[in-house]
This record gives sequence, C-alpha cells and structure tokens, in this order.
Amino acid sequence: MSQVNLKVLICAATPLELRGWMFDEQDVARPCSVLDVGLSHVDISLMAMGVGVASTVMRLTQYAARFDLVLNVGLAGAYGQKLAVGQVVRVAHDVFADYGIDQRGTFVPLHRSGIAAHAPQPMDCACVEGMHLPAVRAITLGTCSGSKALIERNISLWNPDIETMEGAAVPFVCQQLGVQFVCLRAISNRVEPRNVEAWNIDLALSNLYRETVGLLADLRQPL
Repeated sequence: MSQVNLKVLICAATPLELRGWMFDEQDVARPCSVLDVGLSHVDISLMAMGVGVASTVMRLTQYAARFDLVLNVGLAGAYGQKLAVGQVVRVAHDVFADYGIDQRGTFVPLHRSGIAAHAPQPMDCACVEGMHLPAVRAITLGTCSGSKALIERNISLWNPDIETMEGAAVPFVCQQLGVQFVCLRAISNRVEPRNVEAWNIDLALSNLYRETVGLLADLRQPL
C-alpha cells in the first residue's frame, strides 16, 4: 500500500517569515517542493496570511480544513532575559491580550468583563508530541508594545514570555475547525521601548527555518 503523506500548511504573516522555503509571494496557499530538504513524507503548502488577527482569521478559515496540520511560524518579541534573541520557541498558551474595556482608565480584559461568555478565551495550544522546543506563554496584540507604560501593563496582566500580532488567531480558528496546529516563533528582539537597531531578524529567521525543517522531519507517525 502506498504511503499517504501528511498535508501540512506552513503559514506566516509575511513572505519574509517564510524565508528558506521556495515561496513566490503569492497571497494564496501554494504547493512547495521540499525534496531538497529530505521531507518527501509530507506534502507542504505555504501561505502568507497578512499582518494582524483579521487577515489571519480570514485566510485560515478559507484553507485550514484542507490540511492535517497547520504549522504557524514567525517572529516574536521576548519579555525579559529568559529567552535569547534568535531562539526558537513553541507557543503553549495565547490570548487576545488587548481585547478589553477601558473602565475609567483601568483596562479590563474582555474575557473578564460582563460579556465574558461571548468573548474569546485564553487558549492552550495543541502540540505535536516529543517537541524539544521551549514552551512559552504568548500574548497577541493589535499594537506592538514599544513604550514603558504599555510593556508594564502587559507584564502585570499576563506575565508573558513573548508577543506577536497574529498568534492567538491560529488556535482560535484551528480549534473551531478541528485541525491540528503548532505555533513556532523565533525571537527577533526584546520587548522594550522601541529599538529597531537591536533586532536580529536574520538570525531569528535562519534558526526558525532550521527548527521547522527539523520538526517536519520528525512527523513520520500519524498525528
């Protein structure tokens, strides 16, 4: 009997974050030849979803159910010194961290408000067994943190390890559709008052590609 390959969608916000894969920057899920990295046991498609939650939800809702696994990759900012710039991590928990209500100057997360029953909840993220990457707590924000006041609020509310602009949208869609997913992030910078000169995107993307290939190489058993 011929082997049935796993169908995997590798998706990121931008084409930049798919560096290393043969991606022609089309805004749809496209097949990818991966024989050159020894991954003939998986059928891979690639997709740049666009920046932010809205684009991610729209694209994933269109495509995710066609795949056995959604592998979301990208860059992230790290809180504190625990994670090194360039390090690749697995998201274990995520939340729409700036969905909320301003209650006379105090931010109340939407899922802790009077309409909590109708609000997106914090999510535990599915994981392929045996992954060696560190598991982290993420927050997803519509506005990147670049000021002391906002950073301190995020820490006091969520005690996060990393932040992104799309991450929580992936478990939100995939859990609704019953699709397995994994979210990987490479640390490109510290979350601090905005300091682009200190970022190392090239190192983060190089490590992200290497770890993504390694994860896919281990996917030889049914999910």
